[in-house]
Amino acid sequence: MAHRLVRAWRGFRDWRRSRPFWAGVFGILAAIAIFGPPVLSVNIGDVMLTIATVGGVSSIVLSTVIACCAVALWVRPQLRIPCGVLTMVASLTSLVTANFGGFGIGLVCGLLSATLALSWVPGRAAARADREVPAVAEPAPAGTTTETEMSPAA
Repeated sequence: MAHRLVRAWRGFRDWRRSRPFWAGVFGILAAIAIFGPPVLSVNIGDVMLTIATVGGVSSIVLSTVIACCAVALWVRPQLRIPCGVLTMVASLTSLVTANFGGFGIGLVCGLLSATLALSWVPGRAAARADREVPAVAEPAPAGTTTETEMSPAA
């Protein structure tokens, strides 16, 4: 039983590391935060608090777009650039049209999701190659010739 659990956790870990997982998580959180205020109502004692604004339709559309992008980041990591840009545009649009972007929480989570999606690089080899600094060739000592100088002119 414990062996299966360990194997399942390692499988999940490998799956999670092969895609922009945290970008998807923050995208889902942003979609929930933007979707929530216009549709939910809260009972405080005998008083029902409901936010009824014109932003209801736009918040539903924007949260659906952000949630679809978040799921697409998990399913198709190759779409990280278009999904990241679309999530950023939808999050910034929600600031104006959907109750200040879910009272700021959805806006911040959406921008964080977009940033993580746009900055994610597939594979460890690609990430390592970006961090390595290429070696600079040292100049030849004075008085020596290089192979290019010795080759005959064409």
